[in-house]
Amino acid sequence: YSVASIADYIGDGRDFIELNGQSIHVVSYLKRFLFDSVQARGKIRTLSGGQQNRLLLAQLFTQPANLLVLDEPTNDLDVESLELLEELLLDYTGTVLLVSHDRQFLDQVVTSLLVFKGHGEIEEQVGGFSDWIARGGELHPASANARILPDRTEESAEANEPVANPSSPIDEAAGYEARKQAKSEQRRLQRQAEQIPVELQRLESEETEMMAIVSQPEFFNQPEAEQQKTYAAAQVLRTKIQALYDEWAAVEAALEATTSD
Repeated sequence: YSVASIADYIGDGRDFIELNGQSIHVVSYLKRFLFDSVQARGKIRTLSGGQQNRLLLAQLFTQPANLLVLDEPTNDLDVESLELLEELLLDYTGTVLLVSHDRQFLDQVVTSLLVFKGHGEIEEQVGGFSDWIARGGELHPASANARILPDRTEESAEANEPVANPSSPIDEAAGYEARKQAKSEQRRLQRQAEQIPVELQRLESEETEMMAIVSQPEFFNQPEAEQQKTYAAAQVLRTKIQALYDEWAAVEAALEATTSD
C-alpha cells in the first residue's frame, strides 16, 4: 500500500464509497480526516506518522459495522488526530467498547463505564470517569486486590443492601446522553468554523486568478462562447463564496449560542 494513493487505499480504487447507506466521494470523505484534495491524491509513503494514524481512522470508519472494540486508541495520536477521534466517536451511532488509560478522553466520549468491582462482579455506571469519581467511585491499587477472596456464602447482609440513588438510572442516562449530543454538536460547529475560512481563501484565490484572466486584452480575442463560459464560471464562484460567508455567519451564531448555554 505504500505506493498507493490515499484515495485509492480508502476507496479500493473507486471514486465513491458507501457510508451509512449513502454514496460519498472519497476525496470529500477524506476531508473529514484533515486531508485536502491534493493530499488525497498523494502517495501513502509521503505521510507523516500523525497523518498515517488519521488514515487508519479513515479506513476504520468505512467498515460496515455497528460495534467497535478499541484498545488504547489514543496511543501515539497527535493532538489533531485525538480531537478527530473524539469527534468521530461522538458522532458514531453504533456501540463502542473502549479500553483507555486516558481519563480525559473517557470523559469526552463515553456514556457509561464498566466497573470491575472484584469477585467477578461488573457494574455499569452512567457517565464518564469523572462522573463516577464524583459519585464516590474509588480506584484500588493492584496490591489491594491481591488478597484472599472471602467466601461468597458468608457475605454480610449489609453488602446486599441497595445503595440510595437520588436520581433514577434512566433519568441520569438521558441527561448524560443529552450533554454528549450537545458536546458533539459544539465540536462539529467548531470544526466548521475552522474549515470555512480555509475554503473561502481557496475560492477567493480562484476568483482573483479568473478576474486577472478576464482583465487581459487577449481574453476578448476568444470566441464569444468561450468568454461567456468564463463569465458563468466566475458567477458560480461568487455564488459559492457568498454562500460560504452566509454559512460562516450562521455557524458562528450557533457556536456562540452553544457556548453561552
